[in-house]
This record gives sequence, C-alpha cells and structure tokens, in this order.
Amino acid sequence: MKSIRIGLTNNSPTPLLHERCYVSGKGGLSVSGFLASKEQLDNNDLGQALFTRVFNDQCLIEVKDKTLTIKNSASVSTNTFSLSCGLKTNSIKLFAVAMIKSPSGTLTISENQNSPLAKTYVGQLMIIADQSKIRTVLFHTLEEYVQSVLHGEIPTTYHLEAIKAQAICARTYALNPRVNHKPDFCNVCDSYLCCQCFIEKPCKPNSPYEIATVETEKQILTYQSQPALALFSSCAGGHTENYEDCFSDLESKAFPASPIPYLKGVSETLNDPKAQGVIDESFLKELWQKQEPQTFDAWSKNFRWLVKLSKQDLESHIHHNLSQLIKQEDFALFVVPPQSGMFGEILSMNIIKRGVGGTAVKLKIETSKGAWEVKKELAIRKLFKNQNLNLKRLASAKVFFDQIKDDKGQLTNLHIYGLGSGHGVGLQQVGAEGLARLGRNYSDILSHYYAQAKIEKI
Repeated sequence: MKSIRIGLTNNSPTPLLHERCYVSGKGGLSVSGFLASKEQLDNNDLGQALFTRVFNDQCLIEVKDKTLTIKNSASVSTNTFSLSCGLKTNSIKLFAVAMIKSPSGTLTISENQNSPLAKTYVGQLMIIADQSKIRTVLFHTLEEYVQSVLHGEIPTTYHLEAIKAQAICARTYALNPRVNHKPDFCNVCDSYLCCQCFIEKPCKPNSPYEIATVETEKQILTYQSQPALALFSSCAGGHTENYEDCFSDLESKAFPASPIPYLKGVSETLNDPKAQGVIDESFLKELWQKQEPQTFDAWSKNFRWLVKLSKQDLESHIHHNLSQLIKQEDFALFVVPPQSGMFGEILSMNIIKRGVGGTAVKLKIETSKGAWEVKKELAIRKLFKNQNLNLKRLASAKVFFDQIKDDKGQLTNLHIYGLGSGHGVGLQQVGAEGLARLGRNYSDILSHYYAQAKIEKI
C-alpha cells in the first residue's frame, strides 16, 4: 500500500524545522540510526542501520555540536546515542537520520517535555538532522492519511457523497500538492495554511470517514493521466473562481498564474443567467441582500458576513499591515506603493479588478500621499487584519464596500460586506454538501467543480 510522508510543523517562521523532538510510545520505542544521502532519502532506501536501540521511556532527539543526539529524556541517563551531521562520502553529503517506531504502532510527539500540546500519531517517525535543527516526518499509508484529512476538513454530519468527494480531493492532493515539499523530504505537511488540515484521530468503525475512504479507495482526480491539482475551499459564496484569479506562480511569484484548464470558476446559482459571466459588484450586492439565495452554498452560516471598521481602525491597522506585507517575501510583489512611497490619510478604497466569480484581485487605496495597490485575494484579505476585532484576515476577498463619509467628504467608517470563506478555487465543501442534498453523487460533484478532470484508480 502506498506510503505518504507528512512533514510535521510548528508555529515558527520556519515551520518544518524544529529545535528538538520528544517521542514516546506505548510499550517503548525502537530507534534505528542511519547516514543517508539525499537520493537515498528521496527513494526511501536508507540502507543498513548503523545501530538499533530500544528505549523504555520517552526519548529526546536534537542536534548538539553538529551531532544528532538520541537519548532518554530523563535528566540523568547513560542511554545516549549519536550520529555526526554533515559527513560526506565520495563528495556526497550524508544526512543523520533516525527512524522511530513503537510496538503499539502509535507515537506521542512534542517539542517540549510533558507538553499538553503533545500529539499522538499512527505510524513511524523519521527524524532528519538539517543544520542545527531537525525535520520530523511521519509515515502513513495513503488511505490512513485520507481519513486524517477528512477529520480536519469536513464534518461527519455532511452527506456521505460530499465526504466521498472530499476524500478523493484529499487523496489526489497528497500525490500532487501545490507546494513542492520534496526539498523537505516529505510529500505534504500537516498545516492547512500550506497543504491540508491533518488531524490524527482514531476512526470509529463504520464512521462516515472510514466508509468514504473505503468506498473511494485508490480513486483520484487526473488530468491528462496525471494527478490533478485538487484545490478546495470552504464556501465560494455563489460562484467558484478561476485558478489564475487567486494564485500566483510558485517559482516566479508572477500574478496572475498561468490558467489550469480544470480549475475554472463555475456558477453555484440555479437558473440565473447573470451568474454565467463575470460577477460584478451589483450582482454581489443583490446576492448578499437576498433573503433566500438560490445557490448550492446559501445554507451555510459562512455564506455572508459583515465587518464594520471605524476610521480609527483603518488608520491604525492598514498602514501597519501594508508595511508588514511588504517585508514578507510571499507578499511583497503584490503591494505597489505610490511614487512618494508614503502612506497618508485614507481617503477611499476601491476594488478595481475582480475574478470571474467576483473575488477582489486588485484593490486601490487612495491616501493623501498617493494611491497604493494591493493585488491577489490572500494579500487583500490579510490587509484587514485587526487584533482589536480578533480578525486575522477577511474570510474571503469576495467583498464590496460601503464607504461612509462625513459632510466634508472624509471617510469615517468602512463596512465590508462579504460572501463565502476561503479562496473559492476548485471544490467548495458547503457547495458539495448542497449538491449531495439534491441527490448528486460524488462523481457528479467532482465533475461540477473539476469539469475537465477524470476519476481514475491508482
């Protein structure tokens, strides 16, 4: 059965690199040490172990003085083993690697000893020394991984056909993630901000997650006989989006990215010809104001929302957020300052370009020092981060504004009316549920969101 490597992350600026790792397992631990080349790691062929040791208690793995050290986590212990880092053979760099497993098949892992944030996983753990830190990589079968993603991505209360559609998306994404994690020695990571939400929980027998995984076993979405890029989001707010309207090129950072034929925006509105073309602001207003919109996703509590910002909120946060975005490599290219390079008093905000589904992809901020432009939906969402409102980002960029001004024409308040949650590309989960409620099966659902892709077995 196909194995998947999952990179475990933390909340640091380098989430796949860890200072240390505490590991324990019911019945003890078996730890094997290796020196392996990148090619051996890529091919999952580590060769013969240099040593294999048994730990009865929790062990600590970290890099000290260019050495990968594995020891009992008790303060006094003679049960310590080490591997030198950065050695070479025939000019090929060798990585210090530890493979860890437990007789119980489960491992409890944390960055701090006796941490309440420790997590228990099924499978084996690979630790790789990388400079002065370590990478922690979990081995799962593909089908076990799919069930863990279902735990994180879709409720058990959803219709089984919607869960099956999500299972195929999760399986496909594991084989073809948007971010290439090969340099990290894994297929995917466990962060929903990068890949998919991975939550390790035991599945109850005959649970919807287990049934959906079993009944779609080995099925993936393909395009031209290769695994498709099976992007998905929570709620598209009446219309999904084209890939190029929301994503930039991963290598060049150019925005918009090149189109992907099977990731095209589709209408979620029934029998409404206005939804077939580009969605404009007037259509969004009409949809937001309708009491019972006739869409597959209107049943969701996230279908519409409203954020109210005062002038003080705007002045105290927007400039700061812009300055932070410019400092971040992933966003700097999407913020265009005025010729003055300065940020003055905010005069107005206007969306000057939208995607096919109505998502804002270019925003102009008029200030007393000149106009700023922010491109790309995620950058626009992050622009409105506001700690006072506990707002990390807007739920989506499918928005329109009500700009409230005083008698002198000065902006006093900004009301942001929004539809949906997430980027809106590919399958939308609440729309999948809406389709399932109408009697559509998982094949129908996937054909709706990925029109030119096929379902095939691997």
